[in-house]
Amino acid sequence: MSLWNTQPKAQKVHQYQWKLEETAVVTLGATGAGQVQLAPGGAREKWTINYVSVSMTNTIPNSVNVAQMVLYRSSAQPGNQLSGTSFANMDADSQSVYVLNMGEPVVFVFTGGDPASIGHVHIEGIRYVWE
Repeated sequence: MSLWNTQPKAQKVHQYQWKLEETAVVTLGATGAGQVQLAPGGAREKWTINYVSVSMTNTIPNSVNVAQMVLYRSSAQPGNQLSGTSFANMDADSQSVYVLNMGEPVVFVFTGGDPASIGHVHIEGIRYVWE
């Protein structure tokens, strides 16, 4: 045994939890479609989403178009679909829980809406950060 400890010390990793509350908007194009994404902000961050809401503004009064929204993990591919609504004008989900790993986005895809209408998305949950 030596007087000097030559063994490297194990670094402590601290985990912090904060309220997750993020909002994004997208203006639908000429075809009435658009997409927007939200993602954890770095290599040491993870999200647990337990509330999702969507709504539309700037819609044409008495329009027959009703926007739909599909929620995807990572990218808008059929196998990545998490959830969706056929009434994106105003809908919410507080029954499901989605866990997004570090750097993994959640993608909101709107279709069937009025051109130039605005899709709003809002998520809540827990933000985990390690340092």
